[in-house]
Amino acid sequence: MADNNDENRALEDYAQPVIPNSPSCILLPTEARNYDLKSSHFHMLPSFYGLPNEDPLAHIKEFYNVIEQRVG
Repeated sequence: MADNNDENRALEDYAQPVIPNSPSCILLPTEARNYDLKSSHFHMLPSFYGLPNEDPLAHIKEFYNVIEQRVG
């Protein structure tokens, strides 16, 4: 049996996603919270445009290596 509120809902109301409020799974260490990101750091990062000849895994590895050198 449907609730009275369900009978009065418009079709667009059913199209709205229900997103639960859950905490982020990304936990930053204390050092990362106090890190000052300068514009020169952006120029050190590799570029990725999603072209067919680009390897996304190689980009992530290169990105990780640059970040690891700066933070570590």
